[in-house]
Amino acid sequence: MDATELCFTPATELGRLIAARELSPVELAEAALARIDRLNPVLNAYLTVTADLARAQAEFDSVLLDYKEKGHRVELVGKETDEGHAVYHLRVTRKGGEVQQYFLDADTGIERKITSTLKGPAGETATATIEFGDFREVNGLMAPFTIKNILDGRLISQVTVSKVEFNVPVDDTLFQMPSK
Repeated sequence: MDATELCFTPATELGRLIAARELSPVELAEAALARIDRLNPVLNAYLTVTADLARAQAEFDSVLLDYKEKGHRVELVGKETDEGHAVYHLRVTRKGGEVQQYFLDADTGIERKITSTLKGPAGETATATIEFGDFREVNGLMAPFTIKNILDGRLISQVTVSKVEFNVPVDDTLFQMPSK
């Protein structure tokens, strides 16, 4: 299946392909980015395309999982305190060179905060931080019920989760394009 076909494949089929490991989320992101590269000069639909960030975020699992196989490098910066919590500060250099700072709870190993430097088209930079909080146990797993997105120290968005369920059946019709 080529990049254009992937971009028009229903989400239910993409989900099946990803679950069957016939398609990776990174390959899907690459297909979308290739289409944007091809069409945006004509359509001018995107002001800024953050391709590196899209590739990085396409990995559904933690960057720390199988990091060597993915081509990433992880360095322990040290043990620190962050907002009253003891954390391990890790510097993660992704395969493509992007550097992120990960702060893991020293007691549980859970990711509490991730910081990245974003680069704009004119070379300007901004610091993006994702903070995870209000962890609760759900079916034996810890889940964050609060997620904050911060840009250059300013709160951009906060998600407060009211309920977490795992492996709940979802009707495929929710992912189909509406009829005209």
